[in-house]
Amino acid sequence: MNRRFATASILLPLAAAASLPAFAAEAYPTRPIKLIIPFSVGGGTDTVSRVFADHLKNRLGQAVIVENKGGAGSAVGTEHVVRSEPDGYTLLVNADTVGIFPLIYPNLKFDVRTDLTPISFFASAPIVLVAHPSASVKDVAELIALARKQPGAVTLATSGLGTPHDLAAILFSRAAKVELNEIAYKGNGPALADVVAGHVQIGMFTLSSVQSYAAAGKLKLLAVTSSKRTPLAPEVPSMAEAGLPSVDMSSRYLLLAPAKTPKAVVGRFEKEVAEMARTPAFRDQLSKMGFETLSTTSKDTEALLQKERERWAPIFDSAKLAPKPIN
Repeated sequence: MNRRFATASILLPLAAAASLPAFAAEAYPTRPIKLIIPFSVGGGTDTVSRVFADHLKNRLGQAVIVENKGGAGSAVGTEHVVRSEPDGYTLLVNADTVGIFPLIYPNLKFDVRTDLTPISFFASAPIVLVAHPSASVKDVAELIALARKQPGAVTLATSGLGTPHDLAAILFSRAAKVELNEIAYKGNGPALADVVAGHVQIGMFTLSSVQSYAAAGKLKLLAVTSSKRTPLAPEVPSMAEAGLPSVDMSSRYLLLAPAKTPKAVVGRFEKEVAEMARTPAFRDQLSKMGFETLSTTSKDTEALLQKERERWAPIFDSAKLAPKPIN
């Protein structure tokens, strides 16, 4: 894929809360918690994180302040959390692609494998390939035909380098054997705005962020990037139906903390996420927005991130995808 980037620069069993060794004299939390979203306002990660923060606030009895720090496919905000005090008061929400940062960025000043503690996955969302009506394609087959006829001419928007949407675009380009002109933005919001405006022909986005535009006729939903249709939008074909079963990618969202965060703090959040996932109010709200609830232990979360690294390493190698420097 010919990849052109719109980013200005590439920067870089459960314990009870009362057992916290670092907070022996107080019941954690005693002050607001900051939740860093490493993307711009308006994207899928931002949307689901704000719902998550609201429910978490009610459970913890403390304010959970959402702060957006977008840039470099989430590397900017991620590094901010890495450099924060490991006291449980600065946490990160990111997609599971954070686990493959070492494959994407060769000179990060931090290592997600040792500088972050994965806590739990809490939600997932299908990714969908969309087209602006002016693109004059009604399905994946017509898009592939157009891209083959005009190599490198079809523009594709994603929310940033190394995001699930970017990786879904890589899988699609490889499977369809087409060359697309990818534009990687600093977040889902600006990328989606340019596709809706017709400045970019196609895009990869979470289903939740594009459904209203599709209903209004401003976007066409071509396919979900999965092996089967999603119950959240059963009318949208899967990539497997389009003859591309290897294009299987979704956005999974997880909570992380700086390394050395007390185990009891991690345990507290594992417990809260597990209980939230069983709460009808949380499940129903996410479902209406196009998300599904998840819940994993810290150990299982780390195992899933490792599985993603193992999955993508040979793809990056065989496709000769050059890692991008962090300025």
